[in-house]
Amino acid sequence: MTQAYTLRIYAAYGDETVHNVSAFIADDDSGRFCLLPGHADFMTVLSVGMATLRFVNGDTDYLATPGGLLHCRQRSLTLHTHQYWRGREHTKMVEQLRFHFSQTEDSLYHSKSNLERIEQSMMRHMFDMERWQ
Repeated sequence: MTQAYTLRIYAAYGDETVHNVSAFIADDDSGRFCLLPGHADFMTVLSVGMATLRFVNGDTDYLATPGGLLHCRQRSLTLHTHQYWRGREHTKMVEQLRFHFSQTEDSLYHSKSNLERIEQSMMRHMFDMERWQ
């Protein structure tokens, strides 16, 4: 029997179980790493980017994430992440990640603009309060 991992992915919108993973390749702050069945227990914080899943049958999937916590124990991999995209086409996964970050940037820009308007409104209100005292 061929050794393989079972990968459990937990995200904000649900979870998924992926069977027969023969290699998990990803990046953390120390660089690129590869986990093969039989690896010692391991835990790391994944960097933003793309992980590669190789399967026992020779297929490859790509997993795009904005980071996450990965735990390896015996024949089990567990990934906790806010969001992820999984697919066979590397290019599509890269596009998903780029789209996610462009949406995040837009959201941050609007949040910052709203906070600036609130701050200006509060300053005007405080100035008016002092003027009427």
